Amino acid sequence: MIIVSSGIISAQTMRNNLIELYKADQADRKNPKLLADFGKIVERDKARRKEVRNILAKKKRFTAKEYYAMAMIFQHGTTITHYRLALRYANKSRVLGYEEASATQRAYRFS
Repeated sequence: MIIVSSGIISAQTMRNNLIELYKADQADRKNPKLLADFGKIVERDKARRKEVRNILAKKKRFTAKEYYAMAMIFQHGTTITHYRLALRYANKSRVLGYEEASATQRAYRFS
């Protein structure tokens, strides 16, 4: 979570946090202890989506890699809205030139 005593969060801090949230999302799926109790991953996913929403409320411009990070976080959601956001962010990432987003977008198109 982003907690800053001054209440001001830099764009670089938010960028780093989005990438860290993505890395944590992926690491959870490789952690045998968490995989044994998937409910814990679901709760952690929920917290990450909330943090992404907080960042979205404060920052309006994102890099291709940031959009990709948000897409991956929302694709682990639980509602159609989460999946639609994942597709939207994957598309924005692809349009901005992030190659990995193309595969994510294609996967959604055929599911």
